[in-house]
Amino acid sequence: MKIKAVLNDLEGLDDSLKQYYAEKDGKFYLSLEGVQEHPETQALKGALDRVRKEKSDVLKERDELKDKYGSLPEDFNLEEYNALKDKGAGDVDERLKEQKDRLTKQFDTEKEKLIGERDKWKNGFEKEALEKTLSDSIAELNIAKPFIPAVKAMFKGRINIAHEGEELVSTIDSMPVKDAMKAWADSEDGKHYVSADKNSGGGALGGGKGIKDTKNPFNKDAPNLTEQMRIQREDPQKAERLKKEAQ
Repeated sequence: MKIKAVLNDLEGLDDSLKQYYAEKDGKFYLSLEGVQEHPETQALKGALDRVRKEKSDVLKERDELKDKYGSLPEDFNLEEYNALKDKGAGDVDERLKEQKDRLTKQFDTEKEKLIGERDKWKNGFEKEALEKTLSDSIAELNIAKPFIPAVKAMFKGRINIAHEGEELVSTIDSMPVKDAMKAWADSEDGKHYVSADKNSGGGALGGGKGIKDTKNPFNKDAPNLTEQMRIQREDPQKAERLKKEAQ
């Protein structure tokens, strides 16, 4: 009679054998010594070791194939690959790598070209918008014609062009360009650039202040650029006279 290794209960079991069973999780297990040396145990262990090794070999082969062929294009055809290889067409793997590198390089070149064209159009568009904003502001402020180039040069480098969605926003020191230039034109320095018929300040013709003959603004030792521009605008002949006197 064979002794069972696992029992649901000990009923009907010879009392002399009950001492060799231990209860665990509601069942009774036979306590054995040297079970690992039993032929059936050895056979099970050998089968388990073989299964584990086969699984390890399969996983290793899978990883090797993934590393080797994981980057193949989606339209790769195994039959065409084998046909090329059988015909002695050279190292197909190397040719595939060269083809991939060539296509990647071609893509990068086209990408850089498109980015360059985009930036060119973007810069041109921003430059045109800047010039228009500056010209419109100068026209609204009625800057005197002789001073227009100087005013453009003065503000051109200070204008910031930003993109808000599809709209371009032009600012000077975080203020809209027109508002910033108007504030400047209303200041003591800016009003001298405004045409006399629009300027009611001290720099306008008939403004009441006049020009001080006792101090020549064209004096090389202490030039007054603002006064120079005002005199040139209001009285070009006097400006020429004062220039000669300052020499």
